[in-house]
Order: sequence, then C-alpha cells, then structure tokens
Amino acid sequence: MVKHHMTAPGDVVITGVSGGADSVCLLLMLKSLEPELSIQVRAVHVNHGLRQDADEDEAYVKELCERLQVPLRTVHVNVEEYAAQEGLGLEEAGRLLRYRTFEEWGAELLREQEAVIAESKGERLRGRGYKIAVAHHMDDRAETVLFHLFRGTGLSGLIGIRPVRERVIRPLLCITRTEIETWLSKENIPYCMDSTNLEDTYTRNKIRHHVLPYAEQEICSRSMEHITRAADICMETEEYLEIQIRRFYDKCVTWTDKRAAGIAVQEFAKEHPFLQKSLILSVFEELTPCRKDMQAVHVEDVCSLFRQEGNRQISLPYNLIARREYDTVVIEEARRREKGKGEGVEIDRKFLEQQGIVRVLLGDGREFICELISLEESRENVQNIPQKTYTKWFDYDKIRKSMIIRCRQSGDYLTIRREGEEPARKKLKEYFITEKIPKQMRDEILLLADGQHVLWVIGHRISEYYKVNPNTRRILQVQLRGEEADG
Repeated sequence: MVKHHMTAPGDVVITGVSGGADSVCLLLMLKSLEPELSIQVRAVHVNHGLRQDADEDEAYVKELCERLQVPLRTVHVNVEEYAAQEGLGLEEAGRLLRYRTFEEWGAELLREQEAVIAESKGERLRGRGYKIAVAHHMDDRAETVLFHLFRGTGLSGLIGIRPVRERVIRPLLCITRTEIETWLSKENIPYCMDSTNLEDTYTRNKIRHHVLPYAEQEICSRSMEHITRAADICMETEEYLEIQIRRFYDKCVTWTDKRAAGIAVQEFAKEHPFLQKSLILSVFEELTPCRKDMQAVHVEDVCSLFRQEGNRQISLPYNLIARREYDTVVIEEARRREKGKGEGVEIDRKFLEQQGIVRVLLGDGREFICELISLEESRENVQNIPQKTYTKWFDYDKIRKSMIIRCRQSGDYLTIRREGEEPARKKLKEYFITEKIPKQMRDEILLLADGQHVLWVIGHRISEYYKVNPNTRRILQVQLRGEEADG
C-alpha cells in the first residue's frame, strides 16, 4: 500500500465485502493496518439477489463486521432489472451498481466532513477524503491481461488491473488467490463460496479455470507472477510515455477555444509515429465523451492530413472534423448545421487524381470511398455499371466545380429524364415532393453535389447528366459504407 501511495492519514477506506475469501482477507488486512496508516475502515455489502445463498452471505458479513467493530452498510439491488434497462450483461451491471454504492457513501462522507469543517470554523481536522478498496488479486490481474491480449489490445490493456485508479485502490494485487486461501485456513477464518465462480459461463472464468492452471502446470510454475511483472513493466512504460506525450503536446498543440485544437505540422512531423498517434488520441479524449468509437482508421486519416499538402477536411465520430490549413491541422467540433444550410465535406479532387482513391469518414461512422477508374485502355467496364443502392458510377469529366457531400441547400437541382422526354432540370424540392419523401427527412438526406447540381441523392437516384455513356473516359465510383449501406 505504501509503494503505490494508496492512502493518506485520515482517509476513510470504503471496502467492498462480499463474504468471499478475497474480500474477507482484504477487510482483515485493512483493519489490522488501521492504526498504523491512520485510516478509518468502512465496509459495504451489496446483495445482488442472484443466488439462493445471497442472504446467507449478507448475514455472515454482518456478523464479521460486528465482531471487528467495522461500520457496515448493506444495500440490496436488482441486477437483472438494471441490466435489462441498460442493455448490459449481469456481470457488468453488478459491477456498476457496486461502484455506484461505494461512490454514494463516499460522497455522503465528504459532505459530513465539510459540515464539520464549517462548524469548526475551518480548523484542521483529521478527515481528508475517502478511498474505495476492492479485493482484486494477482490471479485477477493475470487473467485480465490475457483476456485483453486474446481480444486485441494495446499497451494500456496489457497493464490489466492497476493498483490505483483515482479513488479505487487494490491492495491485494501482489498476492495470489492460493496465498489468500492458505492464510485464511491457517488462521481458521471462514468465508463464503460463490458458486457462480465455479461456472464457465463467463470468458474470464474459462481463463481462470483452464488457461492459467495449464500455464502454471505445463509451461512455467510462476506464470502468473511473470505475467503481472510484465504488466508492471507496461505500466511503467505507459507512465514514461505519458510524460513524453505531454511534452510533445505542449510543444505543438494550441487551443483556439475549448472545442478546437490546432497542431503544428512541422513540429508534428519531427516525432516518432507512436507519439504522433498518441497525441491525436489525446486531443480526441479532450473533445469527446469517450474514446471507444475512435478507431485506428480515424487516427490514420488525421495523420494523412499532415503528410499531404493542400487544404483538406475529413469527418470524424462525435461531430468532429479535422482539416489542414497550411501549416496547421485543426481538430474541432463541427458547427451545427442550420436547417438546410449544411456546408458539408469537400472531396479533394487533386488528391483523388494523384492517388486514385479518397476515403471520407462521416460523423455517424459511415464512410465514403471515391475511386477514379480510367477507361482509356479498356471499355468493358462500361457494360458493368453497378446497380447497388449505395454504389454509383459517374462520368468524372462532367464534374465542373467541386464534389461536396452535404445536405440540401436553396437552389439545388438535378437532371431527370422522363420516358419519351429529353433530360430536364428539376428542383430538388420538387423531386422530394414527387417521390413523397417526408418533410422531416429532407434536411437529413445526404447529397453528392457539384455546386448546385446534385450528382446523387444518396440512397435514391443520380442525375441523368452525370451518367456514364460510351464516350466516358474516366469513371468516378462512389461507395457509401456503413449502417444501411451496401458493402
């Protein structure tokens, strides 16, 4: 506990006690250290009501805390109902409800301390704050590292369970489950058995019951110790890298306001790609509620803005955009579109003609892929025009101005050919009325536009003017990928 500075004198330590071996060991250890560390131990038991013996566990924890003279709070929760409401698994729902209980009591304790301080006119008091102690041990950490590794992870995932994360402390990470049970048996201390821990319902249990024991028996008897040592090395490495990332960040990131970060291109280019990508992720974290929807492809797309000169823009999840402005790349929150006034995202034609392909990420996670196909050597492709709803071909050389993905604007039109008639312009508004598209949907339908001329009402029809014909030399293939789009 001292090594990781888990507590400070005067802290109240709220300890989760299920009645199992791990939590009983943790409670007894903290109680024995109470005078030495100048802490105050409290216990919380959350009854999930999922097992028939749950009430027996609660009764045991009450008796134990009374004997140890530890204040206890018992809470009954409906895990199944909460899981159904939030769309969670039972294991995750139970974890969230437990931590919510811990935090609620901690907040009460802080309010009590503030009231005492106010009453004492600000005199220095013993109370300082609270910590939440949970009983994860070495087996749990090794299991978590393997779980993350098997499912795919980066450096942070290889750390597994951290000894300290904000208010949460884990004093037992340095000992194994076997050591815990051996000590309890030697001291003749009873504990409860959770029958669900013996089942293979959860992936973690399969690792716990089969993978780790096999590694210990058949590969190396100190496998768990070695895994957790590697996790410690990863944690130290991440801490060092965070220092370097912060230095890099301070050197080349400037915030014009709370929702817009500018990154200097020249300074960015000097650093290693790992630091570059980490910097972009750091900016994402400050602009988004969470990072889970920010994937490697989004980071790579932002990195491409630093490599290619010219003013370009891409869309990102959470209504963010990234754009190149001369010697700066700006990542910011997109301005909310006024009804019918969307500015949209422009496809860089110079880049398209140089590279042959451009990908544009939209804020809702969908992706536009624009590919240029030359027909100068072979004209067979003209006979294979795709008929998919979200993949279309256009005569690229007929596009005079620009290619912008946006919503409708005043003056938009497309060219339509009626049976037995010559192609003619038709206002987009009239097209929507003819096709009986509801008013409330019209401002949300995406368009691919060349100025005011709409090439494609996405998900509907394309303009007759831009259709591929025997005289076409270059085809622009545009494909929308993502939800409700063909792949």
